[in-house]
Amino acid sequence: EDHTPNVVEHNTHYECGSCGGIITEADRMEVVRRGEWRDLISGLEFTECLEKRKPRSVGFQFPRQVTPWFSYGMIAAEFLRSKDDPALFMNFKNSWEAEPWVIRHEQKTEHELMARCIDLPARVCPTDTMAVVAGIDPGQKGFWFSVWAFQKDAQKHLVDYGFLSFVGTDQAGQVKMVRDFVFENRYLIDGGGAEYPIWRCGMDTGGGRDEEDETMTQRAYEIVRKASDGKRLLGTKGRGTDSINKVQLSVIDKMPGKKGRPIPGGLNLWLINTDAVKDSFSYFLSLPVGSHGAISFNRDVKEDFIRHILAEEKQKNKNGKWEWVTVNKENHLLDCSIIAMALGDKECWGGVEAVHRPQRLTVKHEDSPLLVEKKQEEEPPKRKSKTFATPARRNGWFKRN
Repeated sequence: EDHTPNVVEHNTHYECGSCGGIITEADRMEVVRRGEWRDLISGLEFTECLEKRKPRSVGFQFPRQVTPWFSYGMIAAEFLRSKDDPALFMNFKNSWEAEPWVIRHEQKTEHELMARCIDLPARVCPTDTMAVVAGIDPGQKGFWFSVWAFQKDAQKHLVDYGFLSFVGTDQAGQVKMVRDFVFENRYLIDGGGAEYPIWRCGMDTGGGRDEEDETMTQRAYEIVRKASDGKRLLGTKGRGTDSINKVQLSVIDKMPGKKGRPIPGGLNLWLINTDAVKDSFSYFLSLPVGSHGAISFNRDVKEDFIRHILAEEKQKNKNGKWEWVTVNKENHLLDCSIIAMALGDKECWGGVEAVHRPQRLTVKHEDSPLLVEKKQEEEPPKRKSKTFATPARRNGWFKRN
């Protein structure tokens, strides 16, 4: 069934929690008229509560389903629009359901996150994948990456992650390495028959205050300019929490530094409110695997990835405000994942929600990498296969065959 907000708004009814009976929109206000005001704590009817408890003050909660201005469909549609975003969902609980928002910041454990692995190997996408989104976090010696499959029901599945080394390569070689990663990679659909290219990839261009970091920022700008087509490889940069937007487009017109040379035509740079995206990412990790919006990992995920994901915790500072705090400096794969989540969000050119059909390519069934691997196990190949094989690991990272 179609559960999009526009469809749900016009096809929603209320089901009684006791008898399962259906209450239509035409019946709603009559049901409200027959209702009673009751004390939430004692359960007493309003008048009886006043007589027995004699409260000093009385407060009323008005959920929008008991008002004449909001229909069941409008409430259900707003729930669908807000449930995957903690900030929007908090507003829904407070303003629409008239319930308090309870903040839960429970640090996950390695065991809990490893339990999110499902029975799919690395580099294989679930059958309902709509698009594949990646994030890149460059360093002095190479770049880390994580690749995510965004599914039809807003689930996100980790398809691939790892580190590729720049050692021994010049800038042209680094540009080619990034370009090949973004534009040449293919990820098989579960069962074979189709492959997903990377639909969108973000590359962090953030730098620090010292000269070395400034040079890294300039290098990232150069790589994005030379490797990008303007649509699939995008420059990103983290920003503070002063923005109400999770993702916002900016244009850079010169290289970093006081004497930075002009950039002809400018460079599109997506500014990411990292705190807001981390809140959403943490929320998705708290949802049961398989539920709408939940995150899952492939079965080949190791502890190295989990340690990166747990590298930051949300803690209260001395002023009593919640903030993300780094507890382990090895957080590169977390940064990659946050970039991927941000570029898949609807605030970035509509995100994956704007994709109307799966972004995949059809391949011949007999050329499926999974079938090739199975055939190789049964009968040793006479010549080296040109198909993608499942990556091997070395020192905790993927090593390309």
